[in-house]
Amino acid sequence: MTMQDNDKLNLILKKLEAIEEHLGLKAKSKPEPEPSSKSTYDDMEVGYTVKDTAKILGCSINKVRKLQNIGALTSYMIGRQKMIASDSIKNVIGTLSGKKV
Repeated sequence: MTMQDNDKLNLILKKLEAIEEHLGLKAKSKPEPEPSSKSTYDDMEVGYTVKDTAKILGCSINKVRKLQNIGALTSYMIGRQKMIASDSIKNVIGTLSGKKV
């Protein structure tokens, strides 16, 4: 391939990307976010339902209840809804991953 062919190919690819963006077929490229000291877990709520905790941990509701029973997850009640403290979810994730969260 010659240099002229490469230039033509690059021009065609740029035009195709612009058309895809215009039609909504491709998301606009976003600038890379600047690295920060913020972790994924900084935006967690104060507490989660048993069902949501199971989704976060990637396990069943029964497993969440077993973790509650052995004291790995701390819970509290809001009305009739049992909530799991996000700090205890972070601790379980840290224990399972071997890293401090």
